[in-house]
Amino acid sequence: MAQDVSLSELVSNGGTYESELVRVTGLSFRDLEESSFIKNKTYTVEDAATSLAYRVADNNQTDVIGESIPTGTFTYEGVLGESSRGFQLVPIRPATALPVTLTGFTAVRNGSSTVLTWRTASETNNAGFRVQHERAAGWQELGFVPSTADDGTTGEAQSYRFVVDRRLGPGTHRFRLEQVDLDRSTALSDTVQVEVGMEGTLHLSAPAPNPSSERATLSFAVQEGRRADVAVYDVLGQRVQTLYEGTPPGEEARRVTVETGTLSSGVYVVRLRAGGRTQTRRLTVVQ
Repeated sequence: MAQDVSLSELVSNGGTYESELVRVTGLSFRDLEESSFIKNKTYTVEDAATSLAYRVADNNQTDVIGESIPTGTFTYEGVLGESSRGFQLVPIRPATALPVTLTGFTAVRNGSSTVLTWRTASETNNAGFRVQHERAAGWQELGFVPSTADDGTTGEAQSYRFVVDRRLGPGTHRFRLEQVDLDRSTALSDTVQVEVGMEGTLHLSAPAPNPSSERATLSFAVQEGRRADVAVYDVLGQRVQTLYEGTPPGEEARRVTVETGTLSSGVYVVRLRAGGRTQTRRLTVVQ
C-alpha cells in the first residue's frame, strides 16, 4: 500500500522512502516542452513548497510513454528512487522492477594481464559493479565499474570490461562481481577463474599486508621435482623463522604465513631457495 507523503518530506528525508511506494498529492509539471511523455527524459514536478525530479525511463520500464502530461494538479503514486543527481519519482511498472540481469561473465588471460568481461540484458537502478579477487585473507576489491545505463536503468543489453593488470602468481585465481544498486543494496555474481602458469623457475609473491604487525601471507611456487626452502632472515642474515621445507607440487602456488607478532620491529627478508636459485622479498614489521 502506498504511503501518503508530502513532496517536502521526500526532498528532505528521501532515504526513509527510497524504493518505497508513495502517494503525493497536489503536484504539477514545470517548464514543459511537449504535451506527452517521452522515454528516457527527466521532468520536474512541484507543489506550493518545493520541486523534485520525475524520471520517465524507456518502454520496458514504464507505461506512461505517449500518455498526455497532466496540465493541472495531479496525484503521483509510484516509487521514489535515487540517481547520481539525487532523489526522483520513478513511474515504473511493478512487474519491471527487476534486479540486474547478468547474461555472461568471463575471465581470459591476455599476456601478463587478465581481462574480465560481462554483459547485462537489463538493469534497474544499477549504480555499477565492484570487481573482486579472492585472496588468502578473503575477497579483495580491485576496482569499481559504473553502470553505462542512463540513471542505471535500461532494457537494452550493456557490455562491460575490466583489466586486471597486476601480476598474478601461478595457480588458480577466482573473480566475482558485486552489483551495487543506487540504494546501496548489493548482490553477488557467480565466480569465474583463470589458471596462471609460472613465468620462470621460481615464484615468490610479495608479503601482505606489508608493513605487518601480527601476520603476513605470501605464496611461492617452483618447477617440478625441486626441493624448496622458504625462510625469514633479519638484517644480520640470521634465520628467524622457517616457513617451508620440502618438495612441493610443481608449478603450484603454495601459501605460507609469517608470524610477525613474534618479531621485533624492523626490516626482514623472506627468501626462497630451490634448484640452486634464490628469490627474496622484503618485509617490514611494525609493533
